[in-house]
Amino acid sequence: SEESCLKKCHSVIDICNLQFQIGPCKARVPVWTYNPKKRTCEQAIYGGCDGNGNRFDSEESCLKKCHSVIDICNLQFQIGPCKARVPVWTYNPKKRTCEQAIYGGCYGNGNRFNSEESCLKRCHSTISEIHNDRCKLPFIAGNCKALVQVWAYNSTTNQCKEEYYGGCGGNGNRFSTAEECKKICSF
Repeated sequence: SEESCLKKCHSVIDICNLQFQIGPCKARVPVWTYNPKKRTCEQAIYGGCDGNGNRFDSEESCLKKCHSVIDICNLQFQIGPCKARVPVWTYNPKKRTCEQAIYGGCYGNGNRFNSEESCLKRCHSTISEIHNDRCKLPFIAGNCKALVQVWAYNSTTNQCKEEYYGGCGGNGNRFSTAEECKKICSF
């Protein structure tokens, strides 16, 4: 059976990508399963017999087994316990953009990148989606008090405009030069 194969050959078959199977029995056992379409662990009801290996006793055990499959872009950024102050980029799934952050230098999770470009490449499906989304956002100066000269696209006037960025927070509508802003946002 598939179940006995999974017990012996679990490294050959990736159980995290199997569709959850409730099984033919009628018990109502709460379990956790990895949903490959949503790229997350979620609760499910197991019938109590048969099914397949994509079934876990806890969310923790599901995450532990399937962590490499989970989309790092949906993880909340973690600074980590160390005290280094490493500037990195992280993807904010709520704002659907990459943001600058300070990483402690150890542990944390995979939602950190060395450049905005690598963050955007990993966490957006297409460059045109990046450009369209980014250019439609209103400019946000951010929460910090620095006065960094940047350029932002105004989708109402269809022009790039000089702005001042606070140095943290904000969103993807921020460019180093007017040329970069025009290149990315002029359709």
